[in-house]
Amino acid sequence: MASDQIRQMVNFILQEAHEKANEIRVKTEHDFNLEKQTLVHEAKLSIQEEFTKKEKDHEVQERMARSSEIGQFRVKKMQMRDEKLQQLIADAGTKCAMVARGQNYPQLIQKL
Repeated sequence: MASDQIRQMVNFILQEAHEKANEIRVKTEHDFNLEKQTLVHEAKLSIQEEFTKKEKDHEVQERMARSSEIGQFRVKKMQMRDEKLQQLIADAGTKCAMVARGQNYPQLIQKL
């Protein structure tokens, strides 16, 4: 009878030990999963921030390239306009010289 009681006490102690070990295992897994979720969440946020920053940098680069193209186009346009203006001045000078050498020039000056 004493050995039965000792066996029951040993079984009880073993059962309690198994339950306690199981509780510790469950708590450890839970804590591990929480920590893993936190790390994953932080990593996702970091990646998202990095992506957003790169996206903004890309947009800035595109705007700069577009602005540079517009500036180059304006310079070309101004050069072409200047060339046309110089051509018009040259043509006008040539025509004025032709008129000045013409027979009607003295009469034209008197009329002006």
